[in-house]
This record gives sequence, structure tokens and C-alpha cells, in this order.
Amino acid sequence: MIKAIQLETETREYRQLQAKCAGRETRVAGTTRCHAVTPDYCPVNQHDIAKANGLDPGQRGRCSWQYHPGKHQHIHGKNTVLSLHPVQLSSCMSEHRATLTWQHNGGEFTYKTFTREHRWSFGNGQVLDASAAPDFLGNEDLVDPEQAYVASLSSCHALTFLAICSMQAIAVESYTDEAVGFLEKADDGKPWLARVELHPRVTFGNETVPDDAKVSELHDRAHLECFLARSVKTEITVVH
Repeated sequence: MIKAIQLETETREYRQLQAKCAGRETRVAGTTRCHAVTPDYCPVNQHDIAKANGLDPGQRGRCSWQYHPGKHQHIHGKNTVLSLHPVQLSSCMSEHRATLTWQHNGGEFTYKTFTREHRWSFGNGQVLDASAAPDFLGNEDLVDPEQAYVASLSSCHALTFLAICSMQAIAVESYTDEAVGFLEKADDGKPWLARVELHPRVTFGNETVPDDAKVSELHDRAHLECFLARSVKTEITVVH
């Protein structure tokens, strides 16, 4: 019988846990899986073993564990010790969904003739018609993905900046940004949005106007904490 399994996680949100094994094993696709659960951490297939541990079979913890084939060793004869590691602990704070819809407009489907126009919908009644950039045979009257990308970075920076100001009792009256993205060729010759320049212009309340050094500090912090800026490899420069 397996005496114990130590479940280890390398994320900062969870500490190492000790879970006693109920002594049951199942064979799934030729892989030995030892079921070990705690009230907070339950395997994917937990029904039987949950009952064996006195838990509610319907109870799920904050994450699910995946058992990796071949990650085991035999000791003391028939006893098996599995090293269990999560594929990923669920640290998701929120989900953000968008639906893209494109429809062939008839006629011949070739690179030069297929329509670039499509629609973005966001599940809340907001719908936006989009197209490729004009340089890529798109409709110049519609927003293109490159523009949307630049706008998203600008928006994230602005909202982060405003949040920081609000927490420091610095009143903001208006915020304008004429952001610019630069499509360049990478080392492999393929295009990418290598750089984005943000050009924010901020008007503060009369009683809380920060000096230039403070404004720079606010923008620096906003850049460091902006969710999207932290998520991309594009070089983002704040010019103010």
C-alpha cells in the first residue's frame, strides 16, 4: 500500500501539501493512477476515492491534477509511488471572450478576391465591423486588427494610469492618447508590430496637479502594471 504522496506545486499561491493515499489504484490506458485527495485538492476522477476519504463525491477543489504516464517507480515490491504535478493550477482571474464571424461573399475564392470584412461581437450587444488593413486588401473605412491591437494597449495603459491616480488622490479631468503602432520586418523577414508609441496628454484637477517627475513616475508604474503590456513582446514607449 502506498503510504503517502506529496503533492508539490511551484506556484506562489499554494503551499506544499501532504495527502494520504486511500490505497486504491486503477489502471487507465495502461497507466497506474493512485487516487489521493484532500478537501482542497481533488483529482479529475475523484468520485470513488472521494467517498473512500469521507468526502462529498461531488466536491471539487480549486484545481484538478493530471496524472502523467510513466511518472512512477516501483519500490518495496509491488508498491508504487507516483510523482504528481499539476499541468497548471487554476489561477485564472477572469475570462474575456470575443466572437469573430466571416462569411464568403460569393464569387471566386482567391487571395485577391476574398473579402477581408468580418465582424467582432462581444456577447454584450457590442458589435464591431472590421477588416484587414488597406495595405493587405482591406477596407480602409473599417478598423483593422493592427489598429485594434494598438488601441487595446493604449486603453489598458490609460485605465491603469487612471486607477493609480485615483488611489493616490490625484484627480484627472481628461486623458487623450494618439497612439501609433509600427509594423516592421522581423529577422525572419516576416512582419510584426515591433513598436507601439503611446502619446498620452493628461489634464489634472487644479488642486492635484503633479510635477513632471511625478507624472513620469505614474506612467512608468502604469506601464509596469498594465495587463496587456505585460502580455506582449512589442516594445511599448510612453512619450509625454
